[in-house]
Amino acid sequence: MNLIVDVKGKVAVMVDDMIDTAGTIAKGADLLHREGGREVYACSTHAVSPPAIERLSSGLFQEVIITNTIPVSEKNYLPQLTVLSVANLLVESIWRVHDDYPLCGHYTRRYVASSPLHNMSTQIYF
Repeated sequence: MNLIVDVKGKVAVMVDDMIDTAGTIAKGADLLHREGGREVYACSTHAVSPPAIERLSSGLFQEVIITNTIPVSEKNYLPQLTVLSVANLLVESIWRVHDDYPLCGHYTRRYVASSPLHNMSTQIYF
């Protein structure tokens, strides 16, 4: 793993489609901390399988944000875990398709603005 930007003193946001065992995202977070990253956040659509719990709760992440697209057992909840509901997103998408309205712009306008990270005054690298 290599970094292509300087992260010293910065907040890092890691985005992955799915956290299965959390091996890759934990290694990335470890690297970010070793290179001087101030905080590391993880965002993913799907998570958290039992093998991932130990890695995600190891102190590498300030917060782990996922959706409720796959149920997470209460025994797998971590103090830094935030689970966002996709219910409104699905309802409005179905309504738009049914009534022949475009989906374009629907997702970013409403749901990124309500993200817990949107108030952070820092640069986010993708």
